[in-house]
Amino acid sequence: MVRTLTNQQTILPGENTMTTRHIQLVQQTFEMILPLADTVAFLFYERFFAMQPEVRAFFPDDMTAHRQKLMATLAMLVRGLEQPAELVAYLRTLGQRHEGYHVQPAHYAGMNQALVITLADCLGERFTPEMRQAWKESLAILAAIMQGDPLPASANALFLGEMV
Repeated sequence: MVRTLTNQQTILPGENTMTTRHIQLVQQTFEMILPLADTVAFLFYERFFAMQPEVRAFFPDDMTAHRQKLMATLAMLVRGLEQPAELVAYLRTLGQRHEGYHVQPAHYAGMNQALVITLADCLGERFTPEMRQAWKESLAILAAIMQGDPLPASANALFLGEMV
């Protein structure tokens, strides 16, 4: 079944909300950074390690492959916003893998903050307040799913294909 959503439809209500407009903005922004992918990844990790130096030990000295993995994962997440059932399954698996790396909730928050700041730095004025908010809310929801937080009942219809 194909779902057509309005611009204002709320996908995940609650403390953090994601609307179809947020999805559009996140996808638009991601397309804008693709030509700068390696720079974005480099600057992201520099910022993340500066903000949370304790996580540096979780990563290899040579970050080349990891930067590529970051951008590939971001691409999967951003494009997966249109296929939420598959995205939730992927995020749960990704979260379990990160649990094995001893990633803590504060690390997710720091990573999200570092990514939003990096996007702002790389895109300058093109990164609008609306885009910033869309990324912040989307990343918070994705991180919550990775950490195993239950989806609100109202989100199950979209994310798991259930009728509520």
